[in-house]
Amino acid sequence: RNIAIAMFSVPMKIGMMLGGAIAIYGLDAIGYQAGIQVTPVFQNHFMFLLGIIPSVLVLIGALITGIFYKLTDEKAAFYAEENAKKMREQMNTAKE
Repeated sequence: RNIAIAMFSVPMKIGMMLGGAIAIYGLDAIGYQAGIQVTPVFQNHFMFLLGIIPSVLVLIGALITGIFYKLTDEKAAFYAEENAKKMREQMNTAKE
């Protein structure tokens, strides 16, 4: 359990690392340099990079979740009961 808790933040850290790297590569791809004169073309590319790409990725994630992750009320109740059993067992073990 402690290992699982310790590993909880790893996906978040990986996501932040990838997000930062993708942002830097994206800015490089649209031609950003410190101190440049911002043109309407650059603004359009920047808005695309900042708005459209993340929106499409969120939509893809939502579709994947909606199509492949079927959580019914029965499954949710089953998982809740299993988790409650595990917690009771851990509490009983801790008391001993």
